[in-house]
Amino acid sequence: MNTLQAERAQAIATETAQAEAARKELQVQEAIRLAAEQAAQQETLKQDAIREATLRQEAIRQAAAETARLAAAADTLQKELAKQEALRQEVLQQQALAQEAQRIDAARAQVAQEEMQHQEALRKVAQAAAQAASDARKAEQLRQEALKQETLKQEALKEALRQEALRQEGLRQEAVRQDLLKQEAARAEAARQAAAKADAAPERQRKKTVLGRPDRDVRLQMFAEGWAQKIQRYGAFETIDNAKGGANYTDPVVTVTLHSDGNVDTIVFTRSSDVPAIDAAIRQVILALAPYAALPGDLASDYDSVEISRMWRFSSGLRLLKVGR
Repeated sequence: MNTLQAERAQAIATETAQAEAARKELQVQEAIRLAAEQAAQQETLKQDAIREATLRQEAIRQAAAETARLAAAADTLQKELAKQEALRQEVLQQQALAQEAQRIDAARAQVAQEEMQHQEALRKVAQAAAQAASDARKAEQLRQEALKQETLKQEALKEALRQEALRQEGLRQEAVRQDLLKQEAARAEAARQAAAKADAAPERQRKKTVLGRPDRDVRLQMFAEGWAQKIQRYGAFETIDNAKGGANYTDPVVTVTLHSDGNVDTIVFTRSSDVPAIDAAIRQVILALAPYAALPGDLASDYDSVEISRMWRFSSGLRLLKVGR
């Protein structure tokens, strides 16, 4: 009984062990199946991933190819557009050149027309100028003729006036000469009377002549020089210059006798200018400046009068030069 139970227990144990083993085998098989399924799934996923990666690579390649194609197409399009733009610019340039050529032709035509008008205007101006010049020449001839006639009239009038002036000057100079002669005669008479008085007192030399050479009496030289400087400074040179009148003359030598009070006694032309008008003008200048400075007291006590002789030169100014004996 015990053996049977033991065997039965052994059998049960064996059966249980076998069942457990079978179960475990089943579990192992299930695990293997599941692992296989998982491996299959993994392989499927891997294959899917590979396929997807391949698809992505293909898509990328296709996209790159499409991009390259599009870039090439864009470049081709850009080149085509550039070509079209170049053609358009060429067409515009040709049109602009054609328009410029038309404008130049129009401008040339305008310039040619204006030049023709200018030439026509110049021709008319030249014609008018020629006519004006002809009229001006005629007017100038008439003016010259009238001027000639007027000049002849003026010359005749000037000649008549000159003759009248000469006549009046002759009359004036004659009147001056007569007056000077009267004054000279009066002075000569006074000098004669003074000389008579001087002859009555021979002990004193009452008249002194200063000819120009160094005189022993310096006082007389200084007095004579002061008298000459007064005439040179204040004498009316234009009176003598006007009297020349273009005539040939000689530098006159004039001796003037002065009283001790400075009044003129006599005027004697030792050498005449050979022109009466000049001699008369010299007399007029000498008398116009009288009376001159009186003799200083020391000279007046020795001399009643002084004779001063000088050469008169008046080419460009009035100068009185000393003369020798």
